Amino acid sequence: MTDVIMSGIWILWPVVSLIIAGVIGIVLTILLGFWGFMIALPIGVVLFALLNYKLLKRMDDHRKREMALRMAVISYLKEKGAETGRAQLIANEISALESINQEAMYKEKERTPVLWTIISLLPLLNYLVMYFLAEYPFDHDRRWHAFTQYTQAACQKLGINIMTPSWSTLKERPNILLLILTLLFGIVVFVWYYFIIKDLNDHFTAQWQFEDQLMAQLR
Repeated sequence: MTDVIMSGIWILWPVVSLIIAGVIGIVLTILLGFWGFMIALPIGVVLFALLNYKLLKRMDDHRKREMALRMAVISYLKEKGAETGRAQLIANEISALESINQEAMYKEKERTPVLWTIISLLPLLNYLVMYFLAEYPFDHDRRWHAFTQYTQAACQKLGINIMTPSWSTLKERPNILLLILTLLFGIVVFVWYYFIIKDLNDHFTAQWQFEDQLMAQLR
């Protein structure tokens, strides 16, 4: 399983990384002088970038995982429909599922975590990367929610009873406002990071509930 639930404590990482980098910098500067400082500087940059890297990698890993899951569900339903002679009965649902899958593959392009992490180190571009991370879960979650609804409908026609966690759809956040507030009051960045972590955590949890129900019926 590639989905990773992250603790909210990660919002403190930018501060922790600066403290660690500062200590390393002081020690190396005392030991090696100017060259110690020059060695400590890239170490500090890497430490500071770790949170964005984790968030970007988590998002990209989940994108790949969910794409594989969608395709597996579609293949299973097609096979089950052919086995039971109900392929025509679920044709509309299969068409909708394939359409959602194609839309997701088109809109959710691969973003190389290392490259985007490097971009986030540039002044102000960090906030644009954060905005992208903050916006990603909502359209993604809506597509997944629609996918589960059509999957449930197809399963019912095949005699498979599953319930979708419709109560778990994500509520959109005012990310433009959060971006502006972060630019005006830097401390808001901690709140924004918390929301970024929490929203994808919630999406994972809802998806796991659906997967558990589906797997229970298939056993």
